[in-house]
Amino acid sequence: MHEPGRSGNLIILCTHNDGGVGKTTLAVHIAGVLLSRGYSVLLVDCDDQADLWQFFTKGKIPTQSKDSEDLENSKLIWDKDKGSLKGKANPAYFDHVVLDIDTPLQNTVQVIL
Repeated sequence: MHEPGRSGNLIILCTHNDGGVGKTTLAVHIAGVLLSRGYSVLLVDCDDQADLWQFFTKGKIPTQSKDSEDLENSKLIWDKDKGSLKGKANPAYFDHVVLDIDTPLQNTVQVIL
């Protein structure tokens, strides 16, 4: 697991204001590469369809926002409300973070930052 304060971790945003552009596909592949290399990854699915969630849980449907699943040394969270994850997972304890988010906003990255 990641040591808090250690530099070098990636926060990868897979986002766009249009649907069907490959956000989830990109998130699945990036997460798959990182997980296969032994990194601890915080995966956050903020899409109403929960496709990233379903991929890594083998088709399970989340029942409520902020549902979470442990994946070996990683964690998957579904947060359709796009709220704070405090209390669910501290990104500082993971090597990398992959965020799959749909939004109608054209300035998504600025809003997130």
